[in-house]
Amino acid sequence: MNFIEKITNFIVMRAAALYGGMQIEKYYSKAENADKVSEKLLMKLLKKSRDTEFGKKYNFADIKNAEDYQKKCRFRSMKIIRNI
Repeated sequence: MNFIEKITNFIVMRAAALYGGMQIEKYYSKAENADKVSEKLLMKLLKKSRDTEFGKKYNFADIKNAEDYQKKCRFRSMKIIRNI
């Protein structure tokens, strides 16, 4: 390998390492906020479905956070949900 190839290889490898490091930092940052992201999505879904039969039955309009949802809406099988 000649000098130019060595330098090019070094630059490419260094750039890849830096980029990879940035991506890992972004991943960990998002992973740390997963609970907030999940709750935000939950609230969005509850808002969209609060006027459905199921949403009215379980008072989705009154749910203010994930803890409220867990208290009011215990896990159900899809069979039960489809029959409502």
